[in-house]
Amino acid sequence: MGRRPAKVQFVHDGVLTTTRATSQENGITMIKKKNCSRSFIHGMVVFLALVVAALPGIAGAGQVTDAIGRQVTVPDNPKRILLGFYFVDYFAVAGPRGYDRVVAISRDAWEAWRHLQWQTYVKAVPRIAQLVDVGEVTGGTFSLEKVIAARPDLALLSSWQFSALGDQVARLEAVGIPVVVLDYNAQTVEKHVASTLVLGEILGAEARARELATRYADAHKDVARRVANITSRPKVYVELARHGAGEVDNSYGDVMWGSDGDGRRRRQYRQGQDRQMGTAEPGICPRPKS
Repeated sequence: MGRRPAKVQFVHDGVLTTTRATSQENGITMIKKKNCSRSFIHGMVVFLALVVAALPGIAGAGQVTDAIGRQVTVPDNPKRILLGFYFVDYFAVAGPRGYDRVVAISRDAWEAWRHLQWQTYVKAVPRIAQLVDVGEVTGGTFSLEKVIAARPDLALLSSWQFSALGDQVARLEAVGIPVVVLDYNAQTVEKHVASTLVLGEILGAEARARELATRYADAHKDVARRVANITSRPKVYVELARHGAGEVDNSYGDVMWGSDGDGRRRRQYRQGQDRQMGTAEPGICPRPKS
């Protein structure tokens, strides 16, 4: 069987020409021409440009510093956000149309943990209930596949989600989804302000973010001034009360402002116990059902 003639390509006068040898005479290759028009080449260029534009985090990128000091390259004006936590804080900075940008959430972290709050916000913004649910980190249902399928151009995670996900964060970043960490759980002015300001920078709401951050810092300073000279302070027991006042629910270990009733701070957010609460004899027992 004879060898198939080789293809040769060249461009002449702006036209891509594909040639194939049909015979040889005295060592000279005889060719047959097949022309590809300029419109074909233009179409391929446009197609490739669209493919590149569809990749997350490509166009209009800039750098921000997140709440834990990481430098992150983020897209300008992100329109497909994965929001892992801090749903109300996000709303405060983003404004009434803020959830138009969100495509996915960790739903249990809102609906199950703050059920009345969830119902209130869904009533105001029904779109929230239609967002992709990517699962919940601490419950072991978080799905990297669901995140990627939602095609976010940015992920906003809490500091505890970031820590719990471990190397999955690198896998998100490897497929072009930048991860920005927020931290309102630390309950410090520094972290609150940093989280609010970076949200404003990302969302193009810098003025609103600065106003909120300043208002928070000023209010914190005012409260600290007013209680500075109080020497007698009542013991207070606080828990989430996700299931109502009739059932003991999660309280706080060494996160935020908590201790476990006996005054000792423990290392994790934990299930409260009636025995400890009774031993501590708190004078005030707020059990907010949010």
